[in-house]
Amino acid sequence: QTNSVALPADSDGTYSIVVVADYLGMVSEPGEKGNNTYIINPPLEVSGCPAPDLEATNLVYPSTADEGQNMALTWTVKNIGGSTAVMANGYGPSYDAAYLSLEQAFDPSQDIFLGYVNSPSNTLAPGQSYTTSASFQIPQGLSGPYYVIIDASHNRVVDERGSYINNLAISPQAVEIELLPPVDLVAGVMTIPVNAGVGQPA
Repeated sequence: QTNSVALPADSDGTYSIVVVADYLGMVSEPGEKGNNTYIINPPLEVSGCPAPDLEATNLVYPSTADEGQNMALTWTVKNIGGSTAVMANGYGPSYDAAYLSLEQAFDPSQDIFLGYVNSPSNTLAPGQSYTTSASFQIPQGLSGPYYVIIDASHNRVVDERGSYINNLAISPQAVEIELLPPVDLVAGVMTIPVNAGVGQPA
């Protein structure tokens, strides 16, 4: 029989094709299964297809910000790979995530998650890009220098064959986050009338 099969997307190199008859063992062949396997020669040379490669760039951020207030960010994601990036799958759309970090290195277990923004397009052809602007609220009580980090396709919807290092855009300078002055309530002047009657407004 003749059949067509799809090779895995990340196939690259020399492979032997092995055909196994009655792979599920549905046919009773007592002691006669040794010839059920056939290896096709010569081996098959497979050239890997180009993969998409997302790069986060052009991160715009403020130099200072206040605790509990919104911080506006802008960034660009470009597909510098050789094939179209599919920006959604059965689980939903690809999204970019924003973090604050004490260091210029990404550690999602330690960094402060600010929020995420879904990709504005379903596909991104080679050379195409999109630019996103969004505001994220800084947590209450946070102060000090923090670096802004954007992680493109944070949920890894786009199959980049493991090439995710340039998905990160990290601010070259830290944002100085300041505490707001504490609330200070002051009682005003109260005027009391000289005369007042029972049951009458004063």
